[in-house]
Amino acid sequence: MGGRVPHFIRRFRIASVTMTAVVLALLLLPGKDIPHVDVPNVDKAVHFAMFWLWSLVLLYDWRSLATRVPLLFIIGTAMALGTETAQLFAINRSFDLRDAAFDLLGVAASALTFKWPIALVDRLLDGR
Repeated sequence: MGGRVPHFIRRFRIASVTMTAVVLALLLLPGKDIPHVDVPNVDKAVHFAMFWLWSLVLLYDWRSLATRVPLLFIIGTAMALGTETAQLFAINRSFDLRDAAFDLLGVAASALTFKWPIALVDRLLDGR
């Protein structure tokens, strides 16, 4: 059974679709629904972490992106600028180029660190 689950998940790109939906939902929440945390720049850390995880999931589903890092950055840039632009239409949200910069730093971090998290997920899903 271990081999079938990863094949099904990767074949239909379920992880990428789900993670993209989660990122969109979180970034388009009305501003009043976002908890206030009194830590300087915590929102930048959240953007970094969210895009690190999102791009890791893309790299899991689309293994060829690991050898096409410029394409990963093009996709990441489109997602970062697209979500920031979409926030212009969300309640109490705004476009922030610094958020997009931290999004792209998260993508860069995933390009540098993707091997061990993906190997770990593969081992867990294969039951090893």
